[in-house]
Parts: sequence; structure tokens; C-alpha cells
Amino acid sequence: MANVNIFGRFLSMFSDGIKQEQPENTVSDAIGWTVVKGAEGAAYYTSETGNKKWIDLPEGYNLRGKVYLEEYDQWVYMGITQGRGEVGIADEKTKTYTTIVTDDDLDRPLGLQDCIWTQIRVNVHARCTRIKIYFQTNNIYRVIELFDPCKDYSNTLLMKPTAVSILQITTVKGIGTLDNGAYRACLRIMDDDGNDTNFGPTSQPVYIADGDYRVSETTTYGLVIEGFNLPPEYNLGELVIQETFDGGDKYKVINDVGFGGGYFHYQYTGSEGYYSESKLADINNKYQRYFRGEGLEEVEGSLILFNVELTRNFNLQQYVNKFKLGYRRWLVPIKDAKYYKGLKENENYDFSIRFNGIDGTRTIAFPFINHMTEPEGSVAPGGAGNCQSCLVPVWATKDTSERTKLFINDINEVSQNFRDTFTSENTNITGEVNPTGRIATKEQPTSYVCTGTCGPGSIPGGSCNGTICGVDPEFGTLPRTTQPLNENEEPTYNTDVENLISNTQFVRDAGKAIYIAFQENLLELTNATIRCCGGTEIEKDFDYPDITLDTMNVVKDYFLEVVDRINAANEVSKTPFNEVKYINTGWPCTSPGEIRCPGDECYECRNGTWQYKNNHIIYRNRATKFERTPPAQPSESQPSFAPGNSGGTTNPLGGSFEANPFGNGCIPELNRPIPYSEGWFGYWETNQRYPENIGRDDCKPIFREYAGKNVRLYKVPSLGKEMNFVSLQDGVPNVNDIGNDENNKTYAIFTGIRIEDIIIPAELAEWVNPKDPFTIMYSERDEANKTVISTGILHGTFAGDIQNEEFLFPKHAVNSWEYYDVSINPGGNNTLRRGRSTPIPAYIYHSPDYHIYGNKTLAQYTLVQAELNGIGTRHGHYAESDQPDTWTQPKYNNCGTRQGINLNHYIPKEQPVTLCVKGMAEAFADTIIGKDDLMFSRSLINLYRETSQYVEFKVGESYVEECPPCSDNGIVLLNVIANLFEDGTWTVNFNSNVQGGKLKFNYVLSNFGGYQQVLNYDGDTDITFNTEPTSPESIDRMYFYDMVLSFGGCTYNVQLQQDTWETEPGNGPLQQTSSIVLIPNEVLSECDPVVNFRGGKLGFSTPPKGPYGSTNGGAGDNNESDNSFIGDTVDHWSMILNNRAHLVTMMRYLPNQYGSIISRPYIQFDSFDHYNPIYSQKNGQIKISVEIMNGDSFIGQFNYKRSAFVSDKVNEEISPTVTLGVDLEVGGLTNWITDLFLDIFKGIFKTILRVIGYELIGTVPKSGDASDPRNIFGGLRGPMRAITDINSPILPPSGGETPDAFFPHMLKTYINAYLSSDANLNYRGTGTILLGDDGVAEVYRSKLKTTTLDSTMPEGFNWVRAWLNRIYFKMKEPSRWKMLLRLLLNFLWIYYIGIYFLILGVDWFQKAYATAGGGLPADGVDVTYYVGLALKLLIGSFFILLGFAWINLWANTDFMKKVIDKILSIEWAFPDKILRAKGVVGLGSRWAMHTDRCVQLEDNYFYYDPDYSKTNNNEVTFGIPFFYDTEYCPKKFTNRIMSALKQDPSSPIDAWRQFKPNHYADIPRNRGKITRLVPLNGRLIAHTTDTMIQISYNGDIQRQMTNEELLLGRMYMFGRSVDIYGSVMEGWGGNKDPNSSEITPLGYFYFDRDARRFKFLAGGDQELPLTGMDEFFDDNLKFFILDAFPNFPITDQKCNKGVHFDFAIDHGNDIIYLYKQDWKVRPGKNVTYNGSIFNCDGVNCKLGDPKYFINASYLISYSLRRQSYISRHYWRPDVFLWNRFNIYTKMGDTICNHDEKLVYNNFNGIQYPYFIEIPLKTSQLHNTWILKNIKVIGEVIEVYPDGTWKELDIPIFETFMVYNGRQNSGWLNFREKSKVDDNNLLNDINEEIQVKWARKGNGMVIEEFKNELSDSVKSIDILDEKLDIYSLIDSRPRNNNGVFEDDYVVVRFLTHKQPNQKIHLRKILLEIDTEQDG
Repeated sequence: MANVNIFGRFLSMFSDGIKQEQPENTVSDAIGWTVVKGAEGAAYYTSETGNKKWIDLPEGYNLRGKVYLEEYDQWVYMGITQGRGEVGIADEKTKTYTTIVTDDDLDRPLGLQDCIWTQIRVNVHARCTRIKIYFQTNNIYRVIELFDPCKDYSNTLLMKPTAVSILQITTVKGIGTLDNGAYRACLRIMDDDGNDTNFGPTSQPVYIADGDYRVSETTTYGLVIEGFNLPPEYNLGELVIQETFDGGDKYKVINDVGFGGGYFHYQYTGSEGYYSESKLADINNKYQRYFRGEGLEEVEGSLILFNVELTRNFNLQQYVNKFKLGYRRWLVPIKDAKYYKGLKENENYDFSIRFNGIDGTRTIAFPFINHMTEPEGSVAPGGAGNCQSCLVPVWATKDTSERTKLFINDINEVSQNFRDTFTSENTNITGEVNPTGRIATKEQPTSYVCTGTCGPGSIPGGSCNGTICGVDPEFGTLPRTTQPLNENEEPTYNTDVENLISNTQFVRDAGKAIYIAFQENLLELTNATIRCCGGTEIEKDFDYPDITLDTMNVVKDYFLEVVDRINAANEVSKTPFNEVKYINTGWPCTSPGEIRCPGDECYECRNGTWQYKNNHIIYRNRATKFERTPPAQPSESQPSFAPGNSGGTTNPLGGSFEANPFGNGCIPELNRPIPYSEGWFGYWETNQRYPENIGRDDCKPIFREYAGKNVRLYKVPSLGKEMNFVSLQDGVPNVNDIGNDENNKTYAIFTGIRIEDIIIPAELAEWVNPKDPFTIMYSERDEANKTVISTGILHGTFAGDIQNEEFLFPKHAVNSWEYYDVSINPGGNNTLRRGRSTPIPAYIYHSPDYHIYGNKTLAQYTLVQAELNGIGTRHGHYAESDQPDTWTQPKYNNCGTRQGINLNHYIPKEQPVTLCVKGMAEAFADTIIGKDDLMFSRSLINLYRETSQYVEFKVGESYVEECPPCSDNGIVLLNVIANLFEDGTWTVNFNSNVQGGKLKFNYVLSNFGGYQQVLNYDGDTDITFNTEPTSPESIDRMYFYDMVLSFGGCTYNVQLQQDTWETEPGNGPLQQTSSIVLIPNEVLSECDPVVNFRGGKLGFSTPPKGPYGSTNGGAGDNNESDNSFIGDTVDHWSMILNNRAHLVTMMRYLPNQYGSIISRPYIQFDSFDHYNPIYSQKNGQIKISVEIMNGDSFIGQFNYKRSAFVSDKVNEEISPTVTLGVDLEVGGLTNWITDLFLDIFKGIFKTILRVIGYELIGTVPKSGDASDPRNIFGGLRGPMRAITDINSPILPPSGGETPDAFFPHMLKTYINAYLSSDANLNYRGTGTILLGDDGVAEVYRSKLKTTTLDSTMPEGFNWVRAWLNRIYFKMKEPSRWKMLLRLLLNFLWIYYIGIYFLILGVDWFQKAYATAGGGLPADGVDVTYYVGLALKLLIGSFFILLGFAWINLWANTDFMKKVIDKILSIEWAFPDKILRAKGVVGLGSRWAMHTDRCVQLEDNYFYYDPDYSKTNNNEVTFGIPFFYDTEYCPKKFTNRIMSALKQDPSSPIDAWRQFKPNHYADIPRNRGKITRLVPLNGRLIAHTTDTMIQISYNGDIQRQMTNEELLLGRMYMFGRSVDIYGSVMEGWGGNKDPNSSEITPLGYFYFDRDARRFKFLAGGDQELPLTGMDEFFDDNLKFFILDAFPNFPITDQKCNKGVHFDFAIDHGNDIIYLYKQDWKVRPGKNVTYNGSIFNCDGVNCKLGDPKYFINASYLISYSLRRQSYISRHYWRPDVFLWNRFNIYTKMGDTICNHDEKLVYNNFNGIQYPYFIEIPLKTSQLHNTWILKNIKVIGEVIEVYPDGTWKELDIPIFETFMVYNGRQNSGWLNFREKSKVDDNNLLNDINEEIQVKWARKGNGMVIEEFKNELSDSVKSIDILDEKLDIYSLIDSRPRNNNGVFEDDYVVVRFLTHKQPNQKIHLRKILLEIDTEQDG
């Protein structure tokens, strides 16, 4: 044997493999050691320097996040202390910790959690170095400026969840140059950091309408755009004006609009900004501006977020199913109707709701479900259930809506009687007049209510002592009075006092009660108003007389006087137009020069107060809110919610709504809509079905119980149930009342929606915008999906023959029973222009939607909704021109009847009458519409008429009407009314309460005088008879017998409970009434089914008065005509009563209306702040009710002209002779001689005037001149006089020679009505006006421009400029010189020649007289003399006779007059045509005028700019898609990354808060969740749990960005992503512990838990060299607690309640420390975990309890220089920190510095031992050897505080062990047992055996050690948990079994030194004896 030395050094740890093959110079285990930087080749270990308290932290401080500020050598800490989160600074220089902010300082707590680690990133920017930290807690990103000098921490959300409210737009004249069109606006805003929001909702359109309302017409209007309640930290806006011109949209962008204080104001004139075609997409795309996510990272100066939570697909349909939706209707003065829209009557709507997020994003649209009962029968077309052959189900035509409340007494049902009170059976309002004189309403219209304090200086509208201060000029001027109400009592309010007063009929019905109300309250209410507004009260100076109709007018006058006095008391009198007057209100203001205009009153801020500004700019189109007043005090049913901003409406969701722009106090907006009625929509359904797809969040159908059922729609009430206007006006403007405007006291009634029981689902609580939580929407109606084609007016037709063929002609005026037309010409000698009634249901149809849009969609059926009626005026028959300037000019007069009719009253039909359309075609103006047997039965003559639609309905289709079984239950009440008159006439009337039934009976009338008469009653008419002359007494008795009742198809025998009716005898006129009760007691015959016929013509409720102007007397007309045109001509002006027309709606059946419900588009009604929300609480849940007055349908004044050529016929005398006054009687006494003389004179004079043609040629007849043949014989009803009242007689049609003569020829009637339309009728356009016969007048009744309505208004107005006078029969009145020449020529021809002959005859007589010598001839004269005398006498007689004959001949013929007229071109002296010779038998007048005298035929002018109907259809929200994934997994990753803008270091704008929509990328999810983003060497790596993905990132591109990129970001900010290990199936390089990964100067270090490696990424992905440590990490780089409990959640959070990795780099020593915190379950212990709590052997326990858990944590160091692991360590950090030189640890409440050179292996005050294990062998020997001794070479150095040191002569180690695979020495001790150190961890080791050691040279030598184990015992068998090493069982018996013999040996050393003692461990030597071979 030979002694050999084995040499070992200390280079690194190597624990892999077997110790027999341990590499040289390595140790298998070491604890507490390190290596010295720079001594890499020396291969020795030394003591690890300890740490020392560096910075004290607050007590109990839990560090939850940290980041290092390199420039300042400071650490930013986020932690929790005493349950409160805080941010602080740990300063390395001052070694202090300073708290910066705490939860209490911030707008919201930091959100730190005990076991959630928070990543922090830092941004430093701006001139003064703003240092901000960015972090995420609870998935919410935050930012805090650390050293904010203002300490403003009010907005720490990184992305501000800001939604912009809707803008309000006001049109203002005189401030701009805008074109006519529709304008909308939307806004997005930016804060100081450049953070922008999504665009807010687009405002509802306002319309610029000026001039002719034509496209491209430039006006002087501009827009004032305002936004309220904006976040105060935003001060810059991007405004987009959406302009709609000629149907096209343009987007004007105005950037950088400054504002402040939460109030946005901008005046747009039209010249600002630039157009952007792509702006719509930016507006509509509501990008996610508020992100929740898991991570963040700084990349190249930008902040990038990752694992951003995507927008959740909320499953909300289940809640929406339960919301209740009905309608509410609003009353608006018709003059203001152009500012409002509502729902289309009879239309089916699909409503939906979307919820709005705090960042401006939105959910999809969830449709409302109609809760009305489903209809009976199928919705499929065809079958017996159809309406005639329209293929329309009967149920689809029904109106199942239900009115539930009426807020205002409705006078419309019987308004044809002008003032009767309508009573709804669904309300408590009775037929009696409200005795208070007020109109009953459900609630107070709060548009006049506000919360200011009344008194001097208060704002009108404030409330004082229960009186609401304010004046409303449209709805009454009395203040509303509110009284305390009982719980079940509803208040009443006066809404139209002035109307009540002025309406004498209504006042009469109201009676004395109304007057008493005025008497008691008028003065008090007036003074209350004055007090409220700061004026001087009025003393009573008026005595109220007793109530009469006259005194009511006095009251009215007094009331108006009081109003004037109020105005005077408050100094608000009007000023001249050019003068501005300011009245100081005393209300404080802060913005000098600012103008506010609520309603039509304006106030300007002057000298610190609001001052009323008279002669102001009126903001016409100001948006209004419909507000209610919230309860004054909360009750049990109405909990108290925290109010919002001052002046706002309480909102329990957390938002607030500014009530008015003034803040406190209020100025009310006037003329707001007031509630009218409300109810529930009707039911309708389509053949589409709700999808049955399942929501993955609850595994139930998304539509719940409605899934798979037909889609339900809401049917708007029909006009029969809810008429859309009401009018107290009568008639039209006329010469007697030129101010009688049709719109006076006329109101439109718009239908809106109301929704009850809306809730905000709990899942929306954090996301929903409290100020705008939801938006109500509807599917847009268009030509493809609307069922209501149009609503309009029907005009009937009559029949007439043309050459023996029947044609149809439109009725005149409205539906006149004057059946005449110029085209009627039966043929032959029958030229009678009179037609007849027809059974064909053909009509002329006028509707605004047809005329304006040219809608030619054919209707399938028509709903007859109501019977319109009203009063009109005939303005005249003729119009005379002004006298020409010269005698040579002719005069042209206007011939044509002109009328105006106002159809503003109606009789509604609760269930519309349904008619099927047979044919429908366009009837163009002045054309003939040919018949088509499939469409029309007859051709229509539409000559001389305007364009319309020709409609024919189907008729005669049969159906079986079933009847119910006969029943004898019921009581019949018979009323008997008998009247006796003084003339002996009796009338007896019977009526019963049987509706639709018929009573028949016999009865006997008798009296006590013996009179008796037997009669019978058939139930149809009154019974009238005369008493017998011998029995003048009254009837005393009636006796009834044989009574039978027919009802419902059944016949009953009726038993009388009383069969005799009698009264006491009496005399003279009386009325006696009695009732008899009858009981049906026997069924005589059962009911049989009846075959009836549908369709047919429509009759009116009242027949026309007087006989028809018809050849068949109106037979079969069925009361379908009226008196709207009467052909009388004597009086030119006349009232027109009994005008009637049917209001109808053209419909079509669309079973697939709106198409599929899947992804259906919806557009919004309005914004939430106009919804008038009411909050309530039921069962702890907040519920919201809203009301919306908006829609897509307008209500307006619709007027059109109907012209007709009534007849060309005239009477023979059309130019009556001028009398020159000879008809005047001679005054004084007369006798028969003077009378005879006068008669002869007048006859001769008139004859002469007539003969010479002194006539009224082409002149206008004088009204009322019954002597003018043109009046008396020129009309259709002869001498009939004008209608002046309802009793005016109507004469029969004319007969005689001129039955069809109508001298005015033409008829022009304008009809005014109030209709709903898709067009805003108030904005009908106008065009050119060119005067003259060939000119045009592109105007209409409501917008006449420079024309006037009629030539009588004003009287004598030149008819050339009158609208109604257009299309006329042109009358040419000859010039004065032509008339003189005509007289002269006629006189010369007739009288001059005749007189000449007479003179010749006289001359011959004179000659004869001269021949006779002046006497008798003398006797004896020649006979020749007598012959000559006779001849002279004969010639004289001849000439005299010839003269008389000449005069008589030409005086009795018109031939020469006509010749002269022809020569002189004089017209209108004689009829143009003689149709048949005199004496020839025929029909019709023989005389007629040429039809070409009709001139200026022009159509109605309908120009409309569709921009004025613009809806907000650019913003669309889609409904539920087919694939709608509602699964919600907030804990699962998304792999979306988003980048902020790159920070400009010098800019004050925080670019890290600016996230553009395009700056995102989605990483593939099949390779794990992103846990870390790694910017490294110009690359961006998305590190997932399973791989690394390299992403192309273009954040640093230096190029000019486009405008779109400035808004949306670069499209390619993120480029292609490449999976580095894409081909590796199992993944590689994953990171499940991102909080344990760091980017360092050496690269990116991370733990790959699945690979159980600690890796780093520099040039490539690498592992730290693990030479010799692979098995260690294979076994230990995992979490044992996860092996036992895989779902244990607390990992990677750096807290003591969980497990995690950590590492640190000691740059000063080039060492990396790797740390794992972990536990194992102690063997034999029953430990379970339920997800939150550990249970240990049946009791709750905590992780780490040593009784149940073994600490499996470790800390190991790695030398970067040696590239090997060095040692393990006993100390445990809470958190690692390091800088560029040193490392720090957080331990407890301190931060410790690990660069303490005077302390060794002492950490946090604890002195830890050293342990090392060295396996030794030699490669030179292959046999076993015997260990002789061990020499350890090294030193123990004691270091002193001054830096000096000395080497101690003490053992390097105090304890050691030697073992191999079979032997173990056990622990052996070098030290003296008396030297006990309580802090020495080795105290627990059993060291009974002490061995000798000796210092030999540079080390200690150990020679005494023996094997203490038997061969059957393991050498190492137990874990020493304190020393973290395996060892012997301490209690086993020790046996000395000899020397150590093997080919290797393992030596362990343990030592415990003082803190200032360090060890240098340099070498180890073994001396062995080798074994000989063999």
C-alpha cells in the first residue's frame, strides 16, 4: 500500500449524476457561499456578504409593485399598509422612504391586493419632467403623476371612460351662409394629454329652410352648437358637421375647437373646417376607448397593453323581454309641428334598446317584445280568414291598441258640432264639463316647472307657495296652481283658459262652475305671477257680474287686460325693430356677452346679471327636453338617491343631467309639447321567427320563452282611435275675416313611445354610462318595408256619358253632389253637361307622400280612418281687372269660382273600415286615364284637373256572417215621446236601447173624449198624423200589443210589463215622455247565417242638403256626397257648410316586414337626456321609465287645389244691356198717365240702348244683382241665394233652357287638411312666379310668396297676383274706344239708315204737301195732279215704312252686331257657340263658350327637398347576430395587444394615454396566453405560456401621418407575427411566471416552469449553463404545491400566501440569484384545498404551517463569470430589487442592502451557517482505497469596522461528516462543547463524538473519523428541514465499524461564524492508502 493525495478545489456546484463520478474541483452542494469577482481562475469559495437595514418601511408594509427611477436613484414602491394602498419613493441616497399618495388621495383606490403583484412602468416627459407611473390593478389601467405640484389625482384612469353627450343645435338667422338642408353634429373631445373620446351621438337633424326651401339655396342662417355636462378636464374638441344636401351627406371637420368648464359652444357659419369623405366610418366605429387588461410594457417609448379584454357580448335579451313598451301622445301647436316628429299611424314598428358604455362603446341592439295577446289564426296569407281577396289576414288589418289614459279633454270625436266634449271610456272623465274650468291631466306639464326660488329677481318658472311662475302664450296665460294631493287623487291643470273663455259654446256647457273658478282665482293667480316675477301687484278694481254669455266675453276682455298690465308691470313692452332694450333680471351670470334663448325669449349676460333682451335673435330649432319634476322628498317606495350636479335631475346610476344652461334657477322654454293621451300599442307579427340559439353564459335560449316564435312588432294606433290633430278653428281666411288663419287653435298630436320597468342589469354596472345608460332605437322604415304607403283624402267620382259611353269624373271641390263636367256630352241633341251617381267605388286620392315623393307603390287595401269635415268659404265667382291706362287697351277679367275649405274636424272610426284595392294608377293632370278591366271599370276623365291618384276598390265579394245563438236574456227599454202642437198636429216618436235591432208593434191612441186611432210601428221612422177635427183634445192614453223584437238574426216575442201609457188631461202645447220596460220572453225564430257583401262605396254620416245636381237624382249615392260646391251664382260670396271627405290610409301586407331579425339594423330616436327619465325602486332594484317624442313621421298642414271645368254652357244673354239708371222710380205723387209715360219712355230707352249694343261685354257681374241674367240664369241652381247659415235653403237644379249653364265656368277649390307624412309638410318648397297666361306660380296655399290667396283679400287686389284666381276663364272686356265705335256703328247701321228712310218718307210727305199748296186743291184741277200727289204720298209712306221696318229688323237681330264685333274683334258679346237651333228638342243649354278660353291650367306644385325628412340613419346599431357568443370568461386571456402613441419627451402631452383604434394586434391563441411583452434588440416578443412570438412593430416609423392615421392610427403599427417555436408541437420557451421575468442589460431572463429551466433571451433563446445542475432543476424548478393542488391560484405574486419564482442580478459581483418559494405537504398529513382555504386533518390551516407543510423553497446563486452555479443560501427574500451595482431585498418592514462588506452570512439580523459537500475521487486509481486524513486549506478572517482584519487560528469548520455509499461517520465535532452559541443552527446536531484537528501550514488536518454504520443501514436517510440537507437519523445507535474504504468519499462541513468573520475556502486534500492489485 502507498499513500496518495487527492486534491480538490472549489469552482462550482455539480449535483448531477453519482458522486462517484463527481467532476474535479466541484462541490455537490453548498449553502452560504459565494465567489469573488475577478478570481474566476482561483477556484475558491468565500463567505457571502450579508445585508443590512437600508430603508425602513411603514409597519406591516406589503410591497406589491416596484420600479426603478435610474436618473434619480430612487425606487417607486406600491404597497399596502394598514389596509390602505399607497405609492412611495425609496431614495438610495437619503436611504429614506416617503409616501407620495394613498388611496385617500386618489379619485379611486389603487386597488392593490395582498397577493397580487403589480407591474409598473414609468414615463418621463415635458419640460419640467413629469414622472408618471403606469400600472394595472384589477384589470384596470391607471396612471399617477408622482410629483404633481398641484397634487391633482382626480383622474388616474389611464383611459378615461368618457362618453360625449349629444349636442344641441340652434339655427340662428343672420350669422352665416348655410345652404338649405339638414344639419347634424357630433363631437369628440380631447384632454391636455391628447386623449380623445369616441364621437358622441349624432344630434337629431335641424333644418335650414329659408327662401324657397330649395336645394343649394344659400341663406343667412348659421348654427349655434352647444354641449353640456362635458368632463371639465377636457378642453379641446373635434367637431363634425354632417350636412345633407339633395339627399347626399357631407362631413365638415372642424379641429381644435377650444372650450372649458364642461360647456361646449361653437358658432358655425358654413365657411369653417374641411370636408372629409371618410369621416362617417370614424363616427360610426365606436372603438373601445376603455380597456381592461392584464399587462403592460414599454416598447420604444410607447406603452403597450396586452391581454386586453375584448368587448363583452352581453346576454341582455332576457331582461329586455320584460320591459313594457306603450305609446304616449303629445300636443303641439301646429305652427311648431315642424320641429317635431312622431310615429306613423297604423304602421308596425320594431323597437329595440342598446346600452351605452362609459367609453362611448355600445352593445348590440336588443329588440323589445310586444306583450299584447297573439292574434287568433295564422299569419299566412290566403284562407277563409283573409280580408276579401287582398290576401291579407283579417287580424292584420285590426287595430288592437288600447288607450288607457287621456290627459286632456278631447273634443275631436264630435268636433263637427264644434265644441262638444269628447269622453273616453278608458278614463274617469265624464261627459260633463270639468266643473273647475280646467282641463284634466294626469300630471303637470313640467316644461313650465323649475326649482328656483320665487320673489324679486327670481327666474320666471320658479316655484313659490305652490304656484308655478311662468306664462305660456299658446296654452293659456294663467299660472298653473298645484295643490297638495291625496294619495289617490290626480291633479288638474288649466291648459287652455283663453280657449275655454273664447269658446262660448264650451263655456255654456261648463256653466256657472267655470265662472266661479275665474271669480275666485283670477286675481290671486295673476298677482301670484307678478309676485314671482318681481312686479307690482294689481289691486282689485273690477266687480264680477252674474254669469251670462255676455259677461263671459267681458271676463275674457278683462283677462286680456290683466295680461297687458302684467307686461307693463314687468317692463317687457315691445320696442321698435331696430332698438334693443335690456331689462335687468337680477339673476347672476359669469360670462359677459353670452346669450341664452330658452323658448322665444333671449337673455344676455351684462354687468354680472342676466338681462332680458327685447328685439332678440330667436333660436327657432332649439332642442328641448321633456322633463318631469322628481319627488321633493323620498318615500319608502321612492328611495333617496344621491343627486348629481347642481341643477340636475336625480340619477341613481351616478350621472346627472343639467336641467338648463343657466345652472341654478331656470328660464323655461315655451311651447313645449304637453301630454295628451297614452296607452298600449297594438299587436302585429311577421312570418320571421326569433332565433333559438343558446347563450353560452347560461345555456338557455337567448330569447327565452319567445325563441322560435314569430317576431312581434308594435302597431301604432290608427287615426280612428288616436287622431293626430285637433282643431278648434273653423273656416278659412275670407274677405270678412282675413285673419281667420286655418292654423289658429290647431294642434298636432304626435305619437311617441313610453317604456316602463327598464333595469340596468347587474353585469353592466361597471361598464354602463350613468349619464347615458341606454338608447332606444327602431328599424328604419323605407319603401321596401313600410306597410303604410300613405295617408290622404278620398274624393269620389260620378258618372257621365260621352257619345253614349259611360266615363267617370272626379267630384268637384271635396265631394260635391253637383255632377257637372264640361266633357259630358251624351250625344245628338243631348248636350246636357249633368252626370249621375255611380255604384262603382272609384275615387280620386290625394296624399302628401304621393305628391311629394311620387310614390307609386300600389296598395293592397285601404283603411278608412275617419270622416273629415269642416267649413269653407266661396270667395267669389269673378275678379275684375284694374281699369286700363288708356282708352285703347282692353280689359281682361277673371271668370271662375274660387273656394277654400278647411277639413279640420273629423268623426273617427275606432276600427278602420277595410277596403281592398282593385286598381290604382296615377292620374296625370289634364289627361284621360283609360280603363282596364283588371284594374278599373271605367275610364276617368281628368281633363282640366290636377294630378292625383285614381283608385278603385273591390266590391260585391260575399262572406258568411255567423251569428251567436239566440238568447232571451236582456231587457229592452222603449221610450215614447208625444208632442201636441197648437195647430192640432201630433208627433209621436219611439226609440229603444236596442242597437242594430228592430221593434214592431201595434198600438192604439185614444182620449177620454172618445177619440181612438189604431196604428202600427215598424221601427224605422217617426210617426206623424193629424187629430180628427172633432177631437181636438190631447191624447190621454196609449195601448200597446203584438210586440216583436228582431235582433242579431233572431226574433223574440216581447212581454210588456206595462202595456198602457196614459197622462192626465191637459190643454195645448206640451211634451210628454215615458219609458216602458219590455222583456224578451220567447224565441220565435233562431238566427241563420247571413251572406253579406264587403266593399262598396263609402257614405258619410250626414247626407248632402238639398237635391242632387244629378240626372238620376243621386240614386244609389249612399250619402257619399256633400255640399262643398253649390252652383248658385247670384251671390258671389258664400259660406260652404257640410264639406266631407274620407281620411284613408293606403296599406300593403308585408308578412316579412323588416326581414330577418338576425343582425337587423336600427337607428336611434334621440339621446337619453331627452327621454325624461323617471327612477323608482322596487324590491331593491332601480327601474327607469322613459318617454320619447320622436320618430320618422311628420304632421303638418297639407293643402292642394282642385280645379274643374264645370260647364261651358251659358245662357243666351251674356252681355246684359246697360240701364244707365232708367230703372229708378220718379219721386213724388204719380198717376196712371205719368206711369204710362215712364213705362213707355223706359221701354224705348232700354230698347235703344240694347239695339245699339250699349252692353256689359266681358264685364264681371255684380254680386247679388238678381236682375243680371248672368247671375240669375248663369248658375246651376237658378235664383238660389248664398249660404249664410245652416238654415239657408238650397234650391233644386236649374231647369228650362239653361239647366247646365254655369257662367263662372271654372271651379277652383283649395282644400286644407292636417295629415301625417314622411315629408315635413311645413317645408314644402316654392319656385318661380311668372305672371301672364303662359306664366307659372310655383307656390301653394301655405307659402304664397309674392302672391295673395285670393283677389278679395285684400278686397280689390289685382287678381293677376292671386293664387286662387289662376286657371280661369278669360273674359275680355273691349277697350273703351272700341265700345264707342261699336255703339256708333250699330247706331249708324240700325238707326241712322232707318231714320234716313224715315226722313226721306217725311220729305216725300212734305213734297206732297207742297204740291197741294199747303191745302186742298182747287176745283177743276187736272187728274194728273191727284196722281202725282198720290205717288208722293205713296213714296213717303214707303220710306217711312221702310225706315220703321229697317229699325225693327236690325233692332231684333244680332247679325249686324256680330258683323261689327267681328270687324272690331270684340268678344264676349254673344255666346261662342249655338249647339242646336231654336225649337229643336234637346237637353242642355243651347249656348256655350269655347273651352280654349280656359287659361293658366297648371298642376299643384309639390317641390320638396328630402333633406328635410332626414333621420339619423347614418348611425346604425345592429341587432343580435346569428352567431352571438355570450360566453363570458373574464379570467381567460385574449392575446390582444394595443399600443399607445410614442412619447415625445419634450411634450407636455402624455402620449401613453392615447390609443388609436388601429394600433392593435391579435396574437394566435393556440400557443398560450401572453404573459409578457419583451422589447429586445429592436424586436418585440410576445411571450406566452408556451412559446415566443416575434411581432413586427412599427412604432418608431418617422413619416408624415395622414389625417386618417392621426385619428385612427397607422394601419400597420403591428405587422406580421412569427412563432419562434411554431413547429414545436409541445411548445418551447414558455413563461407562466411573468412577474419573475425581467429585461436586463444581459438579456431577458425568465423561468420556463414547464421546461423547469431558467432561461434568458439575448441573441437567441438560451438557458443559463446548467453544467451539473440539471437534475436539481428538474426536481425543483416546479411548484410542489401545484402537484398536490393543481388549481391553487396564488402563483407568481410574490407574497407569503402563495408560491412564486424570483431572481436578482448582483451586477457588482456578477452573480444571479434564483429564488423559489414553495411548500410540500408533509407526508402522512391529510391536507385538502377547496379553492380558497386549506383543510388540514379536519381543521382550517394556512399554507406554510410547519405541522402540515414542508418548506420547499430555495435560493441559489449563479456566477456569470464562471457560468456555473455556486451555492445555495439560507436567507429568503420577500422581494428582490437591484440596481446597476447592488441588490436589495425587501424583508419584513425593511429594505436591506446586500453590499455590506463587514457582515457575512448575516441577513436581516440572522446569522446563518455555512454548509458544503465535496465528493472526492481520483481518476488515476481504479481500485478502492482507504481514507487516512483530510486537510482543508483556507482561512477564517475577522474584519473590523475600520476595514482592518486578521486571520484567526480557529477551525474553519466546527462540524463535519464523511460518508460514501456504505459508510457514514456521522456528524463529528471540532469544537469545545462549553462554547455554546444560541444563534448557532448547529446546536441541534448530535455531536457527541469530538475529533482532533491540527493546524498544519495553511490548513486544518482531520485524522480521527470512523464509520459509524452497519452495512445494512443507509448512509443518508432523513431531511434536516432547518439545514435543508439530508442527514443521518440523529437517534440511531453509533457503532464503530472501521475505516472508510471505497474509490470515493464525500466530505461535508458545517460551520457557524460570527457576522464579522468570513471564510476563504481554497482547497481540500485527502490522504489515502491505495489497495494493492489482486
